[in-house]
Amino acid sequence: MYNEDVKQAYLYLKSYVYHDNVNLFLRQRLASFEITRYEEGLSNIVDLLSSSDPVEDKNFAKWCQSIGYHVIPKSLSSQDSKKQSSEIGLFISNVRDSRQYQVNGVNYFIEAPIELHVLEVLWSVVVGPVLENKLTEDCYGNRLHRGIQKYSQNFEGVRHGELFRRYFDQYSKWRDLAITTATDLSKKNNDVALLSLDLKSYYYNIDLNFDDIRGDVENNDEFTITDVSLAVKLTDMLEHMYKKYHYIIRSKLK
Repeated sequence: MYNEDVKQAYLYLKSYVYHDNVNLFLRQRLASFEITRYEEGLSNIVDLLSSSDPVEDKNFAKWCQSIGYHVIPKSLSSQDSKKQSSEIGLFISNVRDSRQYQVNGVNYFIEAPIELHVLEVLWSVVVGPVLENKLTEDCYGNRLHRGIQKYSQNFEGVRHGELFRRYFDQYSKWRDLAITTATDLSKKNNDVALLSLDLKSYYYNIDLNFDDIRGDVENNDEFTITDVSLAVKLTDMLEHMYKKYHYIIRSKLK
């Protein structure tokens, strides 16, 4: 029943990983999955979605049990460059390596079986558009690609493409529109102030309410009974993954 949906979700995941140049661990894991257990893995996901209570499924429990994380430096500074700046001024070179580095921040990336990543992508495809409809165009970060929203209303005949709108393009729109708006107001002799804020570690500390998400799904007029059933199953599994992962990294976040 869910064969094509799962295959489509896998293609979206593959496209996402292809364009991502940060989490190379996931790229390696995806390549290994495709070589060693592609057919079996996707078949297990289809069986999982067809079960009455996927969260209690033995395969899902096994996948969640293996959840871990990778720590990747967010930014680095070279001790050698700091020494050069203080002693002899700024010296620009194409030599990128250094004997020592100072890590100024880190990001945590989930380490999980590809099957869980496929389920996450399928959740984004099925449930994501329901949440997208609550947002205005003034929200720019991590927006689903418009093609995904069409896919949610018609599971058949949709070509493989991108999952999210490209962050760089979205960021450029946000920045350029802010400057343009400020310029237009200034030309009209209005006082203008631009204020930029950054919420540190937002995604690591946000408190998600999955009951609200389930409520949005169940009250969606465009969903059939089958759509609601699938969406609720995916949300239940995502909540289980989220709690497991957050439990693992919470000691590090302190």
